[in-house]
Amino acid sequence: MTCGPGVKDFFVLVEHRNAIGTMMKPNVTSSYEKYPNEGQNLSVYVLSTKNSAYLDTSSMYALEFERNIMKVDASKTTFRHCLCAYSTESVIVKSEPDKFGNYAKTTFKVYIIDRFEPVFHECPHDRVIQSSDLFEWTAPTVTDNVGVQDIDGPVLPQKNKTNVVPGTYTVIYKAIDWSNNTTTCQFTIIVKDPSETAAALTAAASSSSQTHKPVDQYNPKKEACQTDQWLKGIKWSNIKIQFWEFQSLKSSKSLNILQE
Repeated sequence: MTCGPGVKDFFVLVEHRNAIGTMMKPNVTSSYEKYPNEGQNLSVYVLSTKNSAYLDTSSMYALEFERNIMKVDASKTTFRHCLCAYSTESVIVKSEPDKFGNYAKTTFKVYIIDRFEPVFHECPHDRVIQSSDLFEWTAPTVTDNVGVQDIDGPVLPQKNKTNVVPGTYTVIYKAIDWSNNTTTCQFTIIVKDPSETAAALTAAASSSSQTHKPVDQYNPKKEACQTDQWLKGIKWSNIKIQFWEFQSLKSSKSLNILQE
C-alpha cells in the first residue's frame, strides 16, 4: 500500500524549492509596460517653465520566484537638461531583497528632452518714421526653460542716427536653445521722406475736396458745383429791375435838385 509523501519527502521538496528560490532572482517589471529592460532607453521631458523632468516609478515593481510583489527604488527620479545638445543619465532600479536575500536590479538610460522653444519678450511693434527721426528701438529680451544658446540679431544703430535712406527695414532677432528649438522676433520700420509725406498729404487733401465744375450755359442740366447751383437759383430779372429802379430814383432826385 502506497501513501502520500512522508515527512522525509516533504523536507526534500522544501529544500528543493528553497534551492530554486535561492537561484532565481526577482525580476523588475511594470504594470503599464512603460519601463525598459536592462540596457534599453527611456525619455523624460522638461517642463515649459523650468528645467525639470520627472520619472514616474509608481507603476514599477519586482516579482520574486513565487510571484509575490516586491517594492523597488530608483537611483534618480528628477532630472535637469544640461547646457548641451544631448542630455542623458543612467538610472538603476533595485528591488528590496526577498527571503533568500536575492534582489532585482536593472539599469537603463534616460534621455532628458526639451520640446519648448525660447520666448521673446517686448518684441517691438511695426512703425513708420520720417528720415529725420531717430532710427532706434529697444532690443527685446529672451528667456528659455533650459537656457539660450545663441541670439542672432542686428547691431543696434547709434541713438542719434538720423537721415536714414527712406525705405522699408525688416528687423529680425532669432534665438536658439541647447536642443535647437528656435524662435524669432520680427518687426518692420518704414522710413519716409518728409517731402514725400507732405506731397502725399496735399494730394489726399485735394482729392477729398469737391472739384469745381462751372455751369455750362448751353447745357443747364449738366452737373455743377454748389456755388454754381446757387447762382442758377437767382432771378437775374429781379436784380436788373431793382438796379434800374435805383438808377431811375437817382436820376429823379438829381432832377429835383436841379429844379430847386
